Amino acid sequence: MSHASNRPSLPILTEEEVARLVSVEDALDTVERTFAAYGRHRNVLSDPPAMSITPAGGQAVFKLKGAHLPDIGITGSRIIADRRSQGEEQSIDYCWVADGATGAPLGLVSEGWLHRLRTAVTGVVAARLLARPESAVAVIVGAGRIADELPAAIRASFPITELRVVARRTASAEAFAARHGAAGRIVPMTDLDVAADGADLIFGISAAETPVIEARHMAPGRFVCGMGGGAEIAMAAMETADRFIVDEFDYAAMIGSVKGWIDAGADPAAIAARLDADIGEIAAGTKPGRGTPEAAILAIIQGMACCDLALAHLALTRAGLVEAVA
Repeated sequence: MSHASNRPSLPILTEEEVARLVSVEDALDTVERTFAAYGRHRNVLSDPPAMSITPAGGQAVFKLKGAHLPDIGITGSRIIADRRSQGEEQSIDYCWVADGATGAPLGLVSEGWLHRLRTAVTGVVAARLLARPESAVAVIVGAGRIADELPAAIRASFPITELRVVARRTASAEAFAARHGAAGRIVPMTDLDVAADGADLIFGISAAETPVIEARHMAPGRFVCGMGGGAEIAMAAMETADRFIVDEFDYAAMIGSVKGWIDAGADPAAIAARLDADIGEIAAGTKPGRGTPEAAILAIIQGMACCDLALAHLALTRAGLVEAVA
């Protein structure tokens, strides 16, 4: 005799469903509110912010990143399974969302596309908080799947007249420009020095394992944001910047450019001491944003699970599976 009807049902949203439910504008607004909540509450991430399970024998590597959002009373985790198949890395990525008070599960949300959107949008929200609002020329360094989510978010946030994409291969830059050119001018390039000339914004989301964004790219008035998983920004760029911002330092020290600096021998405490603020403090208004129009600002935004959780909750709300929060 089956007892399946007595089991609790867990709603699951597919990637296709999520893409229909969440817009770029939704994501920008949700991430900005979540950054502000982080600034007010501070303790919104798991401790440590990321954990991993690495079985022997070529099995999938699991990562777990937890968060809590007190303002809307939810807790959850981003759960990622990575494995290599036929020479390529494949990921299965979901966000588990639960009632923060009772622990009752509310839903499981596919995070494939949503995580790419979140990564791009967090960098653009940092720009909205820190860059000159009249910024008109933007550069994207990298032409991969996460970079694909940047043009719409940048254009929704700034009066962009020209967007430039820089990739190692001309064909990659041209393909990116062809995918996104219908919404506005995109210039494909392979030389960042040329692309940076006259640029107001630079977003790094490359696969580079060695620096491609250098101190010379920290021009007066420019906002530079690093989101890549490798050491794409030189430490000298941080030392040259007038202001240095991260989202969450402990996680930034585990991946990307900050980790690259530490691996090269930099003292983590000295890097932390150089920080002017984190993005939560900026969003909540407890520390100043841009400052002077001439300031060169570097932000390292590696991503916070609280933003994944907020977007997953938004998708469940839009699907009518949980009640909207006033």
